[in-house]
Amino acid sequence: IFDVQALASGDAAADPQAFASHLWPHFFDHAEFYTRHPDFQLALALAPRTGCAVAGAALSRLRGRPLGVLSRAVRVDGDAGGAKLVVELPGGRRVETAVIVGRRSTRGGAPLSTICVSSQAGCAMACRFCDTGFLSAGTGSSLGIPSWAILEQVLHADAFLQREGLARSGCGAKEPLPANIVFMGMGEPLLNYAAVLDASAALCGGPRGRRHDVRPH
Repeated sequence: IFDVQALASGDAAADPQAFASHLWPHFFDHAEFYTRHPDFQLALALAPRTGCAVAGAALSRLRGRPLGVLSRAVRVDGDAGGAKLVVELPGGRRVETAVIVGRRSTRGGAPLSTICVSSQAGCAMACRFCDTGFLSAGTGSSLGIPSWAILEQVLHADAFLQREGLARSGCGAKEPLPANIVFMGMGEPLLNYAAVLDASAALCGGPRGRRHDVRPH
C-alpha cells in the first residue's frame, strides 16, 4: 500500500501521487488497525470510517486488489518512554526502527515523538562505533531497501504509539501526524538515495506532512 505505482495500477483514472496522498494519511491514522490485520481485504471490509469523502472513495477502489502491508514487526521492546522495533521484510531481511517519546506535546495533547527509521538492511560503512556493519555483507546498493519498506517502518512505529496511547488513532485531517521522522537507523541514507528521496517526499507532502531529517554518517 506504500508503493505508489502498485497502489494506482489497474486504475486508469488515478493520478498515482494524488491517489496515494489521499490514502496514506488514513493508513497512518489507523496504523494499529492495519498492522493487526494481515488480510488486507478483510481489513478493508472492516476499515474504520474516514472523515474525508475522497479518501473513502479511494479506499473502495482498492477492494479485490493484491495489496497490503508486506512487512511485519517481529519484535517490539518498549514502553511509554519509547521502543525499538525489529521489522521483517519479505525475503527475511530485517531492519530496526526506534521510537523516542518526547516531553513536548502536539496540539492534540499527545507527546511529540520521533521515529528513527533505517534506510538499509545493514551498512557498508563499517563505522567502528556501530555494529550494523557486521549484520550483513554487501555493498551500499545491495543493502538498500525500497521506499515502501521505509514507509512501512513508520506505519509500525505509529501502530506502537497508538497501542500505548501516545498517539490518537483516527485523529482526522485537522490533527497533525504525531511524530517527526529521522533517517538515523541502520544504513547510510545517501547510499540508498532514490528510495530515501521518495520516502521523504511521501512523508512531507500534503497539509499534514511530517518534519524529517536525513543525516549521513
